Amino acid sequence: MATRDRSPKPRSSTSADIGRLLVAAGEMSKAAFAAAVADHDLTPQTARALFMLGEPASMRDLAEHLRCDASNVTGIADRLETAGWLERVPSAEDRRVKLLTLTDSGRELREELGRHVTATPYPADALTASERSELARLLTKLIDATPCPGHRGSRDAAAT
Repeated sequence: MATRDRSPKPRSSTSADIGRLLVAAGEMSKAAFAAAVADHDLTPQTARALFMLGEPASMRDLAEHLRCDASNVTGIADRLETAGWLERVPSAEDRRVKLLTLTDSGRELREELGRHVTATPYPADALTASERSELARLLTKLIDATPCPGHRGSRDAAAT
């Protein structure tokens, strides 16, 4: 009985190029986002937490969204709370759970930061509207078809 060769097939040069280009585009976008939020003395991780907290969320929910350990979220929440942008309130369903809730000044910062980030030039700005739509469609298809531990697909990626 013959055995099948189960060794991984070599990737085509096109696949390798796509991978390299995705990494480069991601790094460029991350750098643009980091520069935009640095204008407000925030780290990218802290800014992402602010954006996610449009609605109250538990520490666990925030950790899942940021794809980091809960201990990191404690530090992020502490910094936001010290700055007066966040408060911890008991959950109505389970008083053992603390929900992270933006204060009025935290909501104002979130809105201002959103306007600032939206006005910041990004690599995709070099594309036409139709090219950006096509790229978004293709990236969504790629993300949804690619298993990644701790990642829930395109909806999760779009929220970051």
